[in-house]
Amino acid sequence: MHVLHLLYEPARSGISAHALGLVRLLGELRHGVIYPAHLQGLAEEVARAGGEPWPVDMGNKLLPRSALSRIPALVRRLRPDVLHVHALEAGAFGALAARLAGQAALVFQPQTVEIRQQRYLPAYRALVRGLLRRRALLLAVSQGQREDLQRFAPDCRVRVVPNWAPRLELGDRRDARARLGWGEEELVVAQITRLSAQKDPLTFVRAAAGSRAGLRWALFGDGPLRADVEDAAAGLARFDLPGFVPIAEVLAGADLLTLASRWEGMSLTLLGAMASGLPVVASRIAGNTDLVLHEQTGLLVEPGDAEGLRAAVERLARDAPLRARLAAAGRARVAEGYSEAAVAEQLRAAYREALESA
Repeated sequence: MHVLHLLYEPARSGISAHALGLVRLLGELRHGVIYPAHLQGLAEEVARAGGEPWPVDMGNKLLPRSALSRIPALVRRLRPDVLHVHALEAGAFGALAARLAGQAALVFQPQTVEIRQQRYLPAYRALVRGLLRRRALLLAVSQGQREDLQRFAPDCRVRVVPNWAPRLELGDRRDARARLGWGEEELVVAQITRLSAQKDPLTFVRAAAGSRAGLRWALFGDGPLRADVEDAAAGLARFDLPGFVPIAEVLAGADLLTLASRWEGMSLTLLGAMASGLPVVASRIAGNTDLVLHEQTGLLVEPGDAEGLRAAVERLARDAPLRARLAAAGRARVAEGYSEAAVAEQLRAAYREALESA
């Protein structure tokens, strides 16, 4: 089977990571990846994963001109069995390109039903719905998202295929902490995230600002809210803002992880942290709640609630047995339902269904 992936992201994030992981995961299939030409280094990564890279200019991310010519021409030339469109922001031009190319089997995996430019969201959703065909198969990454997608595109079929936990080699904890500048006895709260409105890093900063528990708070990542985060964190003691650091390095050294997002599909960072045995505190949103069962596999707080986030973190800081119990249960939950093998079989079934019903 030949699967052609089409993705959009303004900068490297979870979308391309997910697509690359999928290429590796289903290595027995033939894969091509159409992606924005401005994403540096992605061609080499696609090739290493076993796929064929196809960079295309996508200057206007909501409806690039290449959707009318270059992308349909590529789809017609490559003649894939299945076109797999990744991310809601690729939904409109991906569905349009499929129509223009005469591509029958279409799998659409929006990851979330939100876009970064919120003022365009209602019109954009309507556009995507209008371009999707009834035979399109939509993939939800969580049970909560399944309900959202059924409302979003009631004429399309929806299947749940979650993300899978990434394989991470964490390395030595003491070495990681030394490289990150953390003391041996410090209890470190980490958040790894894009500094954007979706990920709500300012709630993490506000939680840290009110903390009196002697913790070290560390926010990893970069993005459009960098300046706002720097201003909010100015003068905070025991607060780190180091920019991008590989996730495995952070998870090797941290004591617990938080995720304060306003919306998610299913966070690869959260999956990785739980699989690595870290206790987690996450916002109570679709996707997170599939993984984090409150008081069982982690703690949940309301989105935007800095005081609630701080209280949950400080509770875990005071209670080592609770941290250990939640971490063990979280690791077991991810191993049981979000392994590579389990997700790979669900993906194969989804591709077969899309092809057979095209």
